[in-house]
Amino acid sequence: AKWTFDAKEPGKIAGAKINPDGPQAPIYPAFPEGNKSLSFEGKAGSLTVKESDFPGTNLRFIQGETITLESWVKIEDLKNGSYIYLIGKGRNRTKQFTPENQNWALRLKNEGGEALPTFLFRSRNAATKAEDYHRWVAKEGFTTGSGWHHVAVTYTFGKPESVVAYVDGKKIKNGTWDMAGKTNEPPVSDADDIVIGTGNGGGPSNTLNGSIDEVAVYRGALPDAVLTQRYLFVPPPAVVDAAKLPA
Repeated sequence: AKWTFDAKEPGKIAGAKINPDGPQAPIYPAFPEGNKSLSFEGKAGSLTVKESDFPGTNLRFIQGETITLESWVKIEDLKNGSYIYLIGKGRNRTKQFTPENQNWALRLKNEGGEALPTFLFRSRNAATKAEDYHRWVAKEGFTTGSGWHHVAVTYTFGKPESVVAYVDGKKIKNGTWDMAGKTNEPPVSDADDIVIGTGNGGGPSNTLNGSIDEVAVYRGALPDAVLTQRYLFVPPPAVVDAAKLPA
């Protein structure tokens, strides 16, 4: 499943707008000029996608399956955010499902103004039905207010050592499992919606204040060679103040 925001794509947008201000050439040469993105204001914006919007595509993940989540993102600031959802399945606080049913999520943690990729899911023991949250936080991220960045996470459910993140083409295996820590337990998995740009029922602390593009969910691990080459960046030419040039 993929959202590029350049054509009619699955999902219902609320409190957000598609604008022609996505990553684009010449600074981001992998994208054409006028490339579009979905912009949020850090309040109650969302793109909600039902399973029925992707007929024939299974977006639920269970034990032993591998997921890759990726997105381009531009964040103005993280002043009001603690864990910003880029994309997640479940935990939408709807009446049809239990409130803590996070099958998977790619989020960004606010660490003193640095955005750190995180992977979150909730486990459920098949025998006891006991549940816990498991959150992996990468040790490296990117500074907010610094343009567009590419982030991705790959994980095999049941294998906590398999988790790895990518930030602007750099592979990051150094990170920490917190909350209930590492686990071999399977994830909660049901028919709840996928939501882009927010999660956990919405709210400023979980909602993106910025823009997002090229959001994707893959069944399997994308090769390192693909994810380490996603981020192509050509710095703009330096602006010279003629008044400060020597006579």
